[in-house]
Amino acid sequence: MNSSSLSRAAGAGAGRIHSLAFVPWSSRRSGRTGRGTRHECACATASPKTFLRFQVKAKATASTQETGNGNGNGNGYNGKKKKVVVLGGTGRVGSATAAAIIRESRKAARESKGEREEKEESSSASIASNASNALRGVDVVISGRRPEKVKEVRELWPDELRAVAYEQCDINDPESLDRVLDSADLVIHAAGPFQQTSSCSVLEAAIRNKVGYIDVCDDTEHTQRAKANLAKAAQESGIPAVVSCGVYPGLSNVMASYMCDAGSPFPENKPLKLRFSYFTAGSGGVGATILATSVLLLGEKVTQFVEGKRQQKEPYAERNVVEFGQKIGKREVFGLNLPEVLTAHEILGIPNVSAYFGTSPGIWNFMMQKMAQLLPVSLLQNRDFANGLAQVIMPLVVAVDKLVGKTTAMRIDVKYDNDKTSSSLFVHKDTAYTAGTSTAAFAAALLSGKVPAGVHFPEERCVIQDYEAFFRLASDETTIFAVAQAPWRLEKIQKRIILGLY
Repeated sequence: MNSSSLSRAAGAGAGRIHSLAFVPWSSRRSGRTGRGTRHECACATASPKTFLRFQVKAKATASTQETGNGNGNGNGYNGKKKKVVVLGGTGRVGSATAAAIIRESRKAARESKGEREEKEESSSASIASNASNALRGVDVVISGRRPEKVKEVRELWPDELRAVAYEQCDINDPESLDRVLDSADLVIHAAGPFQQTSSCSVLEAAIRNKVGYIDVCDDTEHTQRAKANLAKAAQESGIPAVVSCGVYPGLSNVMASYMCDAGSPFPENKPLKLRFSYFTAGSGGVGATILATSVLLLGEKVTQFVEGKRQQKEPYAERNVVEFGQKIGKREVFGLNLPEVLTAHEILGIPNVSAYFGTSPGIWNFMMQKMAQLLPVSLLQNRDFANGLAQVIMPLVVAVDKLVGKTTAMRIDVKYDNDKTSSSLFVHKDTAYTAGTSTAAFAAALLSGKVPAGVHFPEERCVIQDYEAFFRLASDETTIFAVAQAPWRLEKIQKRIILGLY
């Protein structure tokens, strides 16, 4: 998944979601709504008599009008079955992704048969179905090295994965990859850790077999390597590929891109500073692979950009205290080497970019600090050591998770050259669930046929061309989703969903 540390990338049940509608804070004062044409829509919430009104800016760009790989008809469904292979599909994030895709595929099938439930505002149904429709008619295959784990994920997701197909595969074996990817339309690489690898074997196989590709990579070097070394080959092969597509990095990148472009409350001002802040309770319940990722990240210098210059800092050394809303409160977060720092700087052109992660209970943060300070880098960068340590401490982590829960949160702050700040907040009760829905939202984007051939970062405008449809799918079952708001508003939020799209 997109995990940064003890978790790197379920909701408020029916009748418990509260919604609030308001005009974005900057627009209230100025009387404007920003660039583009404003469209007003309505979204049905859990309560049949309560709905959320919000405004979405439509901004036509060359990328949204002229790009595409020719594999779709614009709405993502051409009447043909589509095969999606999820590598690492027996893991927590991979299985959650497979489950999310199957849920959305079934939803689209019901809607196509006229079985959708009556909604007060029919326009919201069509908006939500834009993303789901791209997943209509999908056959999901989960794949991994250990067939004995299939029973476990089927029990974990009984409604979605009880009859899912399984194919054994070793991502380090080209023949094995070619066999599994045969006749596939999309491969989702969730078989981490991505740290300390020397190649992009799955992306290479996808290009070789002309299969669309996304991954949940949370490693800066792997992300850079994919684009630098394979973008031309992917373009020549005619396949679209997007790297780092989960909740964070992934959804967080798209939120930042929206805040700096179509959703900026200050469209005439340039963004000067971008900060990603992430929090996950315990391990987020997302498995040993993410624990191994945490160890490996502690062996990497932290990349940040200050006034356009790349700086290297010690891992888990710089500490900030960040407000994640009344539901979670203030939490300490620490610097980690996360790929969204580099991709946001490169694609969005922001001179100051940084990212931080923290967990609870605080003893985990303390232990990670001490590991970074005391253990030799050579040991922290050893994949065998990281995987072995993760297996040893996993029983303790599981026990703690039962006490602290699986909540994940992210806050994104953008400061503009008018000295004003815009902030976004995302909170979900289940880290694995939201990692799955976020990855499924990227899968829908690729299967729509609109993403051009090549290797792309999530921030690139050609990747997510319909922000609203993407956010609706990616934010499924969220406790809080507030985009591009005044920072003080985030401190007031408790249990409600705010789609501050305008």
